[in-house]
Amino acid sequence: MKRLFIGIWLVYMTKVAWAQQSDIVYPEVGKQMPAINLAHVKYYNKNKVTLDDFKGQWLVLDFFGAHCGTCIESLPRTDSLQKKFKKDIKFLLVGYTGSQYVKKSDDILIRKTYERNRKQEHLNLSIAYDSLLFHRFDIWTVPYIIVINPNGIVKGITYKVTEQNLNDLLADKDVSMPIAYRNTERRKMIKAKYGKK
Repeated sequence: MKRLFIGIWLVYMTKVAWAQQSDIVYPEVGKQMPAINLAHVKYYNKNKVTLDDFKGQWLVLDFFGAHCGTCIESLPRTDSLQKKFKKDIKFLLVGYTGSQYVKKSDDILIRKTYERNRKQEHLNLSIAYDSLLFHRFDIWTVPYIIVINPNGIVKGITYKVTEQNLNDLLADKDVSMPIAYRNTERRKMIKAKYGKK
């Protein structure tokens, strides 16, 4: 009887977990960007933002981490792009603060890393400290950049955006950017290439 109960419970929990997983909406090129709420925003006129705060302008969400040398190295370039396109495009950094599975986030390192670079490089970039969005969107590696048009449509998911990309997007041209993959997409590609392990 105990085994039967455990078996029924496991089937039920699997269905509950599957239902919750199927409700997740990821950003997808050509589709509406899922709603986001970001708290702990600095160097912006609000400390909490949603997508609605950027309606009518281009938005570049640039996800990064304190241990990503490429991300840190690209901050001055991102800052210069923000200055060049300030009338048309808003860049918002999203810093990884730690695992969603711990009670208290360990955001000291990312905050110190950004502040040190902000002062040294004289950066004028807004930043949100938020790991929940990393987990919600299955972001495994950084840099991970989502480019969103003024109507909220995702125009690119990449790990690198250039001045030419941005000029082409503003001119409503087709743009080819390298693709950044979510963790589950990356695992599927590895599995397809190397088989089950």
